[in-house]
Amino acid sequence: MGKNKKKEQLAEIDKKRKNSQSVGKGFWGGKKAKIIVAIIIFVLTVTIGVGGSFWLVWEGKITNDKVVSLSKDILDKFYPQEELTIGWVTDAKCYGKQDDKTGERELNWRCIEPLESMVWKMNNETSPDLVVQGGSLIKNKGLPSEELFMAASGILKKIKAPIYPIIGEEEVRGFSKEQWRNLSGQSSNYYYVDEGRYRLVFLDTNNYRLSESGEIVDSVPGQFSNVGLIDEKQLKWLEATLKSSQLRKVLVFMHHPPIYTDLETEESSFSQDSGNIRTLFANYNVKAVFSGYLDRMCRQTYQGVEYFVLQGIWESNDKLKEDFRFKNGGIFGEIYVSEEATKVIVNYHRNRGGGYYDLEITPGGYSCLDGYTLRERYQDKIQLD
Repeated sequence: MGKNKKKEQLAEIDKKRKNSQSVGKGFWGGKKAKIIVAIIIFVLTVTIGVGGSFWLVWEGKITNDKVVSLSKDILDKFYPQEELTIGWVTDAKCYGKQDDKTGERELNWRCIEPLESMVWKMNNETSPDLVVQGGSLIKNKGLPSEELFMAASGILKKIKAPIYPIIGEEEVRGFSKEQWRNLSGQSSNYYYVDEGRYRLVFLDTNNYRLSESGEIVDSVPGQFSNVGLIDEKQLKWLEATLKSSQLRKVLVFMHHPPIYTDLETEESSFSQDSGNIRTLFANYNVKAVFSGYLDRMCRQTYQGVEYFVLQGIWESNDKLKEDFRFKNGGIFGEIYVSEEATKVIVNYHRNRGGGYYDLEITPGGYSCLDGYTLRERYQDKIQLD
């Protein structure tokens, strides 16, 4: 009897083992399980493939029009482009002095008062996502250039938003570009930052063409040009940067505007290379370009790209009609960028110590070709939409 009982126990154990195996085999070993596993593998493969392709498009490695268009559609649906608000100030040209009696060193009121007023308005009313300082922050007058730059920068740092600086011609009159990088905290004279789906590109247009070789080199104190120039290395970097920006909206900031205006030839920037620069921007769908330098306010469209020029804090251009001059205006801009449009509102004072007035730089009212009566000189060079 003992042996039979033991056999029965072993048979029962074997039966349970077989039942257990059959249960597992019934699902995971069946057709349904194989189909589910196949679907999971397929989904993962497609996801990885699509994700990899999307990344290659995002980085500019894939430039096929249909793939890029499809990628944009996907982005628009799942990652819509929000409005971007930018504070914009250029050509502050701060200078200073040392009091003969007290020895105290300070910036001139033309710099301190409008900058402090602008800081308050940005912090309390405009609330920009970021601020662009468009170059020529100093005037190189009265105090050492480095001291002027640090004092003026100290005022701007009170703004409760990131500040991105550009180097202007007044800076290279006073110190080297290496000194500018050290003072501004930038690792390069030209760079870009990404803000959501926007890419902001900041250029260095302060270069000098050697008369003997024609080579374009960095401007330095005593060797600089008021005509904007971009060197070959920077141009290659710019094209590569724009090429990799095909899924973004690109905004470009540069001190000298690469467009023709109704001012004299020597005051129009990029007199030799402007066409190449504008074509590059148009080829890579740059949305808008923002500049200073000319001490005027205007807007123009070339090859589908909008160009905006902003006057400096206090200087005005006496070659413009009176209605286009804003002497000691404390001027700064508010840039509103959306999918539909780019709008620039200019804030200015009519009187020292007074409140702000504002105007919008519209295509009709503030054309870069209607402030003075020299348009006929440039008729053969103008390529308007």
